[in-house]
Amino acid sequence: MTTAPAFPRSSPAPWAEIVPGYGPVTVDILLTMPDDGYIYEVVEGVLVRVAGSGDEATRLGLRLGAHLLTYAESRRLGAVTGADGVYKFPGAETGLIPDVGFYAAERRAQITDRTKPVPFPPDLAVEVASPSQGASEMAAKARVYLRAGTRLVWVVWP
Repeated sequence: MTTAPAFPRSSPAPWAEIVPGYGPVTVDILLTMPDDGYIYEVVEGVLVRVAGSGDEATRLGLRLGAHLLTYAESRRLGAVTGADGVYKFPGAETGLIPDVGFYAAERRAQITDRTKPVPFPPDLAVEVASPSQGASEMAAKARVYLRAGTRLVWVVWP
């Protein structure tokens, strides 16, 4: 599997690699990307990709999501999404896909088209770091979430 040149550290997405051959894109493109082993995100109109996770990170994300789902549903607190749930951030053509996301029940009414990305950032974003991602890259991603209105970000280091 070949990879594109990584964004420079000063870029808006130092945790990812730019996808060559795409001009400015919208978040809706994320719903049409091929299943090729990458996770795609859009940051400020730029299509980027990160490598899929290995067994350890994937299982950890799933276990965390399962516990959050059980807790949130039993208390009717809101919705928990998995590692393919796209959240579109307001005021920017940015859409991220946390390994686990949560949004409060009262926000569900803001979702008018359930076939499109969730039209707001998650209240909680959980990112399970891969071996290729360092602290500075994951901190940059956490800042993107927080600036968009995410209330809490967990970065989990397997």
